[in-house]
Amino acid sequence: MAGRGRSRLKAALLLLLAAFASCILPRHVAAQEKAMKQVFIASPMYGGKLYHGYFASVLAAMNHFSVMKARPDITLVISTVEMVSEIAVARAILCKFFLSTASNTHMFFIDNDISFTTEMIERFVDSNKPVLAAAAPLHGPPNWDLLVDLARSNRDIPEDQMAALLQTSGYPLNVDFLPDLDKPRDAEGRYPARLTPDEHGHLKVQAVGMGFVMLVRPVVERMWRSYQELTFRHQQYGDVVGFFHNSLQKGADGSIHSAASEYHAFWKRWRSLGGEIWVDTKEGVNHTTRATFDAAHFFEKLKPENPARDIQIIYKSWSHEFTVDELRAMQAAEASGAPQGRMREDQTPGKDRIEL
Repeated sequence: MAGRGRSRLKAALLLLLAAFASCILPRHVAAQEKAMKQVFIASPMYGGKLYHGYFASVLAAMNHFSVMKARPDITLVISTVEMVSEIAVARAILCKFFLSTASNTHMFFIDNDISFTTEMIERFVDSNKPVLAAAAPLHGPPNWDLLVDLARSNRDIPEDQMAALLQTSGYPLNVDFLPDLDKPRDAEGRYPARLTPDEHGHLKVQAVGMGFVMLVRPVVERMWRSYQELTFRHQQYGDVVGFFHNSLQKGADGSIHSAASEYHAFWKRWRSLGGEIWVDTKEGVNHTTRATFDAAHFFEKLKPENPARDIQIIYKSWSHEFTVDELRAMQAAEASGAPQGRMREDQTPGKDRIEL
């Protein structure tokens, strides 16, 4: 009798545990799935060409996320477009690839001549910014005249400050800064650039190159939906929305001109939807064929204790797209906290996501 009693008690306990598990485990699993983030590295790679720095960076990221499982909540996939020579088309095709898989949550445009740290991917994903980019040096020779002038006029500053100053001042960034309208114009009527980041080290800008850019899924979905009139049919990849394509535009001065590059066209369209563009000031990326570049040095020279702080970075609009009145209206709306149609920083992919 005692044995049968213990058996019944054991069976009852097992049933109770099973019932408890059926109630709790699905919610726990669902919570885990909800927290999962799938990073989609999108790399235009015409002719299948890539550089050593990019290759080493991707291998390190794959080892970190996929082999070592250092962040169980982040998975990594990579996609390339090899035989499309026009960069605007290649980027648009990669957006289509990204949207075609429902589990993709974060798109990282990383060009094949960019090297980066794995920590940057983690920090960008954790930032909760819908759009976040890294600064990089542009292709081309440095401004030698400027470097000579800076070296002569700042010969008394410490060697490390001099190195940072020359490194960042001589090599132009791929960033178009916003103007600081609270400061006076220079002798030529130009505003200084807005260069103060927020408490997280993120600086709002007008545009930035696409060499290393994170876009959360709702950003890509919104762009895809909003610019359906730009859809074109690619002979290999079918219908693609061409929101990276340049177009003729009328500037604030009445002149007709074309956008400077595919990323200017993309950001102009994103800003037209009320979107914002942010650049990380804590760390930069290396651009192959250039010297090692750390974007943090760019902002070091702006600190009050730096003797070279008086060097001004001038705001310039790539297409004269804003009048001063328009810029002031934008600034006033931002200061008042008025909604501008921009995406909430806490917005996450919802049930209405696009699946192609």
